[in-house]
Parts: sequence; C-alpha cells; structure tokens
Amino acid sequence: HKEVAVKAENQILILAVREGLINSVVTKDGLGYTLITEIGYMELGNKIGVFFTPGEISPEVFWGGATTADKSWTGESWDYAPLAETAGVDTALCFGLCNVDMEAYESKNHEITKLYKQYQAEGKIKNPREDVLIFHTRVENMLHFNTTRIVKLNPTDPFDRSRAEAEAREQVVELYNFLKTNFDIFKNADLVMTAPQIGVRESRMIDARHVLTQEDLVEAIKFDDAIAAGNYDIDIHSPDGSGTSHYYFPAGVYYTIPYRSLQPQDLDNLLVAGRCIGATHEAQASIRIMPICSCLGEAAGIAAAIAKEDGVTVGDADAQKIRARLREVGAFVGEH
Repeated sequence: HKEVAVKAENQILILAVREGLINSVVTKDGLGYTLITEIGYMELGNKIGVFFTPGEISPEVFWGGATTADKSWTGESWDYAPLAETAGVDTALCFGLCNVDMEAYESKNHEITKLYKQYQAEGKIKNPREDVLIFHTRVENMLHFNTTRIVKLNPTDPFDRSRAEAEAREQVVELYNFLKTNFDIFKNADLVMTAPQIGVRESRMIDARHVLTQEDLVEAIKFDDAIAAGNYDIDIHSPDGSGTSHYYFPAGVYYTIPYRSLQPQDLDNLLVAGRCIGATHEAQASIRIMPICSCLGEAAGIAAAIAKEDGVTVGDADAQKIRARLREVGAFVGEH
C-alpha cells in the first residue's frame, strides 16, 4: 500500500465517497479487505523506511519488559478486570454541524432523542447509544456531537481500531441524514468536521505503585503525594452499547491522584501520564477526561525536571518538591 494525494474534486474519489466505498469493508471471492486507517509506512529517500502503528502488536520488541496487547486484553497481565470486559466497551468519534438554526434548537432539542429512540426501535438507526448527546460550541450556529458508539472491539488491536473508526464514520453519516431529514433545525446544516481518528475512552493501563480505585475516589482520599485532583463523575458506559451509569460527587468534594499512580511498579525511571496511569476500570472512568489528563502531563513534566535537577530517577524524585513546584505555577493538588 502507498498513500497518494488526490484532489477533492477528483470524480472517482467523489463516487467512492457517495457509494460508501471509503471506510467500508469490501468483500470479494470470500476474502475480506479492511481499510487499515491507522497503520502507515513512509520512505525517506532510498534507504530509510518508517513503520507507524498506534496499536501495540508486539511491544516487547520495542521495550523488553512490556506486556503484550493480547495479555492486556485477556487480563493475564494484572489482577484487575481484563480489557475484554471493560476497555473494549466503548469508542466514539465526535463531529460538528454548522449552519444550525440555534433559536429553533433551543426550543425543540428535546424532540431529537425521542424520535431517535423511535427510529432505533424500528431498526432505522444502527447506533446503539441510548441518546443523542449534543454540546454548544464557541462557534456561532455550530453544535458538537459526541454521540457515536462502537462496542466490543479491542482497542489494543490496530485492525479492530480501524474497523471501529470505519463504523463510527458510518454512524456520523447516519445521524447527519437523520437530523437533516427530520428536523427543520438542521435543514441548512452542513457536516463541517469529524474527529481525525476514533476516540478510545479506555485501553491499556500500567500496573502502578498505587493503582487508583473507585473507593479512593468515592472516599475522596487526599494522598500525601497527590499531584492532581478531580471530581468528574464516574462515568461508565454499558458494554452492551446502550446505557451509561454515573456516580456524581457532592458539591465541593474532590479526590486526588498520587504521584505513585504515574510510576510503573518495576521501572525506576519511567513516568506514564494520561488516561493510561495505574487505575481500575471504575476509577479510570473519572480520571480519563482531558482536563485531568492535562494535569497529569504537567505533573509528569515537572517531576522529570526536578529529578534531573536533583540527579535522581523519577522514581526517587521528592514528591513534596513536585507538589510545591506545581502550586507555584498555579496547579491545584489538594489542600492537604
């Protein structure tokens, strides 16, 4: 496979999009050919080739102590629930519509999910999500949709991720057509953007020196080595595709995330930040949002700087120095 640039007005490309040949599985003579959207190969001159893949097919090739994706999926790699029962439940691809009649939307948006559920019951909508989730944006007459849902595919497998992305883009078109056809609110709306790739809410996580749990969050534990805080609800999406459970924190209540949750158990000089820190499925359902992930990244960067200043590994870096530096730059790490 070689990637080529084709102008948008190319008639063959237009036909392929209209006929659904892009982001689809094409079958011929009993053999399936799947669009692999997340694997790339690039040649630099005549001697250098680079292979790109975000899924870990064989990570032990690149990092001697890494756990394979297969073991993460089946649960062999740690003592908590396997990805097959948790992380494979939900991926999504957001999209935006512009030229929306916002005045009409404000008065009639409650009708959208009602008709959507009716269409689901009649088999006219394939998307398993239970509602149409819509957000306002800072752009005039534009709405943001986080309402596609793909379930039961392995997020550590690049082939499954590619299938998820293809299916999600089909759901985008399905929803767009549903809205345009049934609501005057969207009669002039245009599909202005889709996310560049599928969003995975949960995938592999490290077996950290402290694995954050639901109990840690609900009890609002204030860790001595806390480097971030949060109180986003514990937002768990059903593995069947329809339904979402929530645990909402009382007003003013927050939990903290310890520095140890960024540290793999058996590696002294590695920090992991983002939604892949050490956390159970339930705890990760709260800490996975972007503001908290950004705080974790900031903490990891400051920790690395302090470790370098002190001539130690990040595993031995002084957590209190890290907390103090974070406070200096305006971060909230808890009142403790």
